[in-house]
Amino acid sequence: MACHKRPIPTDAVNRLVDDIETTIFNNYEKEVSSKVIGELVMEKLKTLDEVAYVRFASVYRSFTDLNNFAQELENMIQREQKTVSKLYPWAEAASAYQIDYQKEYDNGVRGVLFDVDNTLVRHGEPATKQAKELFEHLRSIGLKTCIISNNKEPRVSPFAKEVGSYYIYKAGKPSVRGYEDAMKRIHTTPDTTIFIGDQIFTDIYGANRAGIRTYLVQPIHPKEEIQIVLKRYIERIVLFFYHRRNKR
Repeated sequence: MACHKRPIPTDAVNRLVDDIETTIFNNYEKEVSSKVIGELVMEKLKTLDEVAYVRFASVYRSFTDLNNFAQELENMIQREQKTVSKLYPWAEAASAYQIDYQKEYDNGVRGVLFDVDNTLVRHGEPATKQAKELFEHLRSIGLKTCIISNNKEPRVSPFAKEVGSYYIYKAGKPSVRGYEDAMKRIHTTPDTTIFIGDQIFTDIYGANRAGIRTYLVQPIHPKEEIQIVLKRYIERIVLFFYHRRNKR
């Protein structure tokens, strides 16, 4: 789960497991506690992938001491400020429907990329009247759009057709490939594109890596899959440091 949808080669994960096994065989003659194994996994993940490390640490330590976890995340931020800053949105908005798109167009933006579920509509919901009107408004002011989702085509394609937008399904966010493919379809560049999404570790992180300005919006509905609920707790900590940085 920690490495799920992360740009980590399978060989790298296999090497991590082999390294942990070697460490255990070389240093422990009797049974090894789950605590020791957990600490070894965290140590290896820390050097392999920071996001995977945060995911694993949050579940492994079960948030029994939120202050300690927050301190660990802050230490990571200090170590890898450039990397972790890619988790930070360029701006926040209450909703995708409350962003000043005309202002963005006037400032040179020509394309808008959107996540779907819990960004434009509830998870699995078809295009609403509000969504259709938004895309019509964007077209009227000259903005091209592309929906970029990790969901499958049967979910993404009908929605995109209803709102009249290009789309990328099974995008593999936070991989930059999906974002780059989306910009090719609407003929924009990172400098002339913005991205709107509700999740930090997929939407925002991926768009930032692609060099696109990002808006983090509030999820439309609180009911979400369990793996997303767990990530929301970690997002709160990331946003705590993001807001603290912006106050300085």
